[in-house]
Amino acid sequence: MTKRLTQHLKPNHYAVHFILADDLASFESHSTIDATAQKETDVLELHAKDLDITTLTVTAGKTTIEVQEHSFNTAEDLLVIKLKQPLAKDSAVTIKTIATATVTPTMHGIYPAHYEEDGQKKTILSTQFESHHAREAFVCVDEPAAKATFDVSITGPSDLTYLSNMPVDSTDGSRTVFATSPVMSTYLLAFAVGDFAKLSKTTKRGVEVNTYSMPRTIDHTQFALDVAADCLDFFEEYFGVEYPLPKSDLVAIPEFAAGAMENWGLVTYRETAIINDPANTALSNKQYIAEVVCHELAHQWFGNLVTMQWWDDLWLNEGFASWAAALAVDALFPNWDVWAFFVAEDSSYALSEDALTNSHPIRVPVENPKDISEIFDAISYRKGASIIRMLNQYIGAANFQAGISKYLKEFAYGNATTDDLWNCLSTETDIDVAEFMKPWTEVMGFPAVSVTKSNANIVLAQEHFLLNSTRPKQNVTWPVPLLSNDSYKTGTAVFNSTSTQLPYNDNFLKINSGHSGFYRTNYSPKLQETLSQQIDRLPLVDRLGILDDAAELAVAGIKPTTEVLELLKNYANEDKSQVWSVIGSTIHSVRSTLLGEENEHLLKGLVEQLIEQKYNELGWEEAKGESENDQLVRPVVLALATRFDLFDARKQVESIYNSDTTAPNLRGLIYGHKAKYGDKDLYKIFWNNYLQEDLQEQKNRWARALTEFREPELIHQTIDAIQSEHVRLQDTISWAAGLMRNTKAQQAFWEWYKQNWVWIESNYSAGHIYSYFVAILGFFKDQSRIEEIKDFFADKNTDGIGRSIEQVIEKIEYKSAWKKRDSEAVKNWLTKQ
Repeated sequence: MTKRLTQHLKPNHYAVHFILADDLASFESHSTIDATAQKETDVLELHAKDLDITTLTVTAGKTTIEVQEHSFNTAEDLLVIKLKQPLAKDSAVTIKTIATATVTPTMHGIYPAHYEEDGQKKTILSTQFESHHAREAFVCVDEPAAKATFDVSITGPSDLTYLSNMPVDSTDGSRTVFATSPVMSTYLLAFAVGDFAKLSKTTKRGVEVNTYSMPRTIDHTQFALDVAADCLDFFEEYFGVEYPLPKSDLVAIPEFAAGAMENWGLVTYRETAIINDPANTALSNKQYIAEVVCHELAHQWFGNLVTMQWWDDLWLNEGFASWAAALAVDALFPNWDVWAFFVAEDSSYALSEDALTNSHPIRVPVENPKDISEIFDAISYRKGASIIRMLNQYIGAANFQAGISKYLKEFAYGNATTDDLWNCLSTETDIDVAEFMKPWTEVMGFPAVSVTKSNANIVLAQEHFLLNSTRPKQNVTWPVPLLSNDSYKTGTAVFNSTSTQLPYNDNFLKINSGHSGFYRTNYSPKLQETLSQQIDRLPLVDRLGILDDAAELAVAGIKPTTEVLELLKNYANEDKSQVWSVIGSTIHSVRSTLLGEENEHLLKGLVEQLIEQKYNELGWEEAKGESENDQLVRPVVLALATRFDLFDARKQVESIYNSDTTAPNLRGLIYGHKAKYGDKDLYKIFWNNYLQEDLQEQKNRWARALTEFREPELIHQTIDAIQSEHVRLQDTISWAAGLMRNTKAQQAFWEWYKQNWVWIESNYSAGHIYSYFVAILGFFKDQSRIEEIKDFFADKNTDGIGRSIEQVIEKIEYKSAWKKRDSEAVKNWLTKQ
């Protein structure tokens, strides 16, 4: 078990001075920690990793405490200081260290991002300290509960811009001094140094909001800036708590492992999460920018102002920020139908990931720092957000908002646990929130609720839902909020037994209206048919939820897939992009898993029936003033038409590609189709376009297309590019995922993967991307791959990826079982249509 250093030493204040080398390739950190001994001790332990300690002093008051020796416990990243005389309990102690280190490109700690502008090579130096990487920059107590104030200063090249959590307090030659921070955790400390340009505006209350990026992209941060200012205003009103800092900076970093990082007052972003170029940015990416900006700003309260006590409550940070982001974006852009996107994407994905026996409870023990990266996953983020949405609906939005405000005020500048949140929410309602939520947070998985009609009753039954029916199910009963369309079962009605009967006389029944309940609903064939006939008059979220539930129930073997295909036929009049997203993913799953390329033509008739109306209505050109919904529906419909060679779709692809006027919303589709049938001449064109492109979003489109070429020689060229100077470390996983999606490239990439695992491990094992390199093996669908994967990892160090390996194996198992069970029936059904 990892030691909790705060049990022995409580930091109160840090003074940290970073001295950067002129070439930004190395640094010195001078750390002064004012702390309180929590017990009598002659041994001090602090976090330090890959630091060369050149100076170390310990004082108690004005008395210097002689250090007998210091050593490193590298297994736990500890600097162990043995004192010649003990410190008394509650005594004040000051620890001063000077350390040196090399800047490494691992995208954590202090790391560089290199780029070219106007033919000149430049570097941005920035930090990524979450979850446990502050210890790579300076000696500290690197735990969430070790909150302290910080005085940060930086010395470095004088021609660069210096940013940190707080505003600049003073400059003296090459030294920049920042104002003292509020108490906060080490993982939220941050700085960024580079040749930045800046845009600014203020919130209604006068908080300064700034965006920073390299000069050539600064104008394209305007949208993110506008969203940030409006979002801060929204959250101040919703939470009833003012944003605690004098400024809020958003910084574009060209090399970044995650989407963004919520450093207090200095949020750092991957370029695609902040840069919106109207001439080149797809609407879906614009929406992504809004979501990420709001997610990170939600953290300024939920995570930064009030911080989890330990990493086992990570979901308090991430689940709430994900939910609050949707809340804010919905308020700022009401025409986007954000909650429908949330159900179609976040909740749906969380339900799929949590339907594995190798999932984990939302609250999960974390003992080893390497385990932390594995829980930055769909369970902490998306299931966490989904059950918060369910709770908000269950206890009422006004009660929920009041409880959240109470929680933030009561624990401001401190740490809290899940139980603290439940207690605050319970004071605003007569519901025992902890009792209701415990199974949802402390038990892995969720139920499938079956609904059948028996005379004048409906019969409800629940059981643990798993996608792999051969795996053992948990004997658990969840308190399921019914949230039915029927009036007497709305509000707080809960189904908390294995089965029950309720009186019901209406033939039309929709359980889980709005799909805020975190469960799957399995209707009897008769009730399903009744719902199918009413699809067009159901609300948006219910239309997509019914299809999404049915599709997953088919994968699990609870429904025949042919029943899902029958259900699909009722969606030909669908208008909304969120539903089309589910339609598209359902067809893709059937095509790729049950049919394969050799039989996918059997879907052509069904797809034609589904898309003909929308294909003719929308066409290939965006109409002036058309709705944003139409802009999102078009790529889904046209991609299906192109895939199945319907109407004049492939002719249109050629025409639009040759015209060089491709709308941003269609570029991925156009490039991908061209690549699929492309030769080495086209590959060379795409490769050169990739090299010459500066905008990261467009560069990503060319990269994705390069992974879709199918000729063996071109596949190997793409694989070779992965480790080249032309592909950033942040982007390697996207190239790898693209190659795994390409069935013609899978085997060649798998061979590269096995041969280059040491390279993957050395570059990614300490960060979030590491587990993604395992997750992409889930694109395999053949049972025979399971033994290959097991054999490969048998002699590997799997710290931080063990659960991911087991999840991949389980996914291959259920896909293989689904194919074996339903493939022939689906072929026969499609043949008869």
